[in-house]
Amino acid sequence: VMMLRTGSNIAQVTTTTPESFAAGGPWQTPHIDVSLRLTGKSRMINGVSCEEHSFTMLVDMASVPNPHIPPEAMKGVSMRMRGSIWIGKPVPGAAEWIAFNKGALSSKLLSAVTGVASEPWMDKLHEVSAAAGIPYLTEMTMRYEGSGPMMDVVEGMGDTKIIQKVTVSTAPIPADLFELPAGYTLEKR
Repeated sequence: VMMLRTGSNIAQVTTTTPESFAAGGPWQTPHIDVSLRLTGKSRMINGVSCEEHSFTMLVDMASVPNPHIPPEAMKGVSMRMRGSIWIGKPVPGAAEWIAFNKGALSSKLLSAVTGVASEPWMDKLHEVSAAAGIPYLTEMTMRYEGSGPMMDVVEGMGDTKIIQKVTVSTAPIPADLFELPAGYTLEKR
């Protein structure tokens, strides 16, 4: 995790990983069922024609590596994420975005960067993102469901997220945007 704190002029890097990853092995991802489908609906978002793709992800919480909660405590508990991704295609930058996603998929970039073992559900998401275009709006609701010892604790937890792109630009990015402001320091903990 990298965090820039503007108030204290510190760039902080903190790393927390499951034991298997810390020992050099890939982190095993939880069991996730993913469904994604084109709905046939379209709408304009910020002047861009977008197609709706609905999705559902169901995460078996007992399969989520957590050093603080034993898997048997989460047995029978799932987190369901569902929503829509509105994707613009063809739009400026879409070809570059699709090419990047295809390259990331074929090179297993996510696994290389994160240490997370590649799973079939990850490949499915990458395949869709590589073929679809640029996501302009994502609406997602997350809820816990099921039964078991931890359900009383997590029941009612959840959230609704809305992520919207305002603009997409293909203009070159000025190099100075990648420079840390004067006075920032890096602390390793």
